[in-house]
Amino acid sequence: MPSIPAKTIKLTVAVPVEVFPIDLAPPPGTPGGKTAIIPLEVDYGTGVLTTSVKGASLQKAAASVAANPGGFIVMTGKLSKGNTIIETGIAHQPPKPPTVTPTEDAV
Repeated sequence: MPSIPAKTIKLTVAVPVEVFPIDLAPPPGTPGGKTAIIPLEVDYGTGVLTTSVKGASLQKAAASVAANPGGFIVMTGKLSKGNTIIETGIAHQPPKPPTVTPTEDAV
């Protein structure tokens, strides 16, 4: 099998809000909460990746989840040695509102 050299491998991990530990976010206004580094593990069935996210990013995602429950927490980053995700970013992707199609009666 041929080997393909890669400088980096970028990852995107979408986790349903219901299973993401959003409660690890430091409460807003907590001294050092924005600069806190929160360690996380991503278990993908046959292995585990480790990473960490900044408290401010987790606080922002938690606020978005509180305003728009449901959806996914999306983590992005680069795969590094030792099964570690580096430069991890995190964001909340709220659920899409249901699409309403006009009916003949509404026309």
